[in-house]
Amino acid sequence: MSEQKKTSDFPSAEFRFFIYDHCNGDFTYYRTPEERDAASDAVIQQYLDDGWDEDVELVVAGEVTAVATKVNVIERPPEDQIDDEGMDEDGRFWGEEHDYCCNYELLPLPAAPGDTAAPEQAEQQSAWVEQIMEQVQVFASAWSLVGGPFDTGDGLKQAKEEKELLRKLLEASR
Repeated sequence: MSEQKKTSDFPSAEFRFFIYDHCNGDFTYYRTPEERDAASDAVIQQYLDDGWDEDVELVVAGEVTAVATKVNVIERPPEDQIDDEGMDEDGRFWGEEHDYCCNYELLPLPAAPGDTAAPEQAEQQSAWVEQIMEQVQVFASAWSLVGGPFDTGDGLKQAKEEKELLRKLLEASR
């Protein structure tokens, strides 16, 4: 049976509580504020030699509430849809190394599965669900326009972009 890891180098719904160690330039992420706080003394003590290094005041702890997340991902079109200058039919440039293009937005980090969230976390979770529901509605509306009398020619493209945004919102909740 494998032992469950205690820390992470990256934030997630499971590992959202952090200590930043200025000396090493490291963020370490923990499951709970108690685990983070238990580790804090070791981080602080490394700043003590013959006296205290003033950089000890740059050690910080906190909770991640949002992370930069890919949105509006557009997959690279087939090669026969890219001209000699690397442009697709929408005028988007595709370098040889580009598999997709996207934007990034700061999106809320949901509560970890099974968390009995504090009231403010419960409010965040509720806002997160509302954001997902709104995007589902936008996605469904975009698809309902494709090929219809109100499609201005970019309906399919818009629907795919809305689908990708919904996918990213859902993936961020893992």
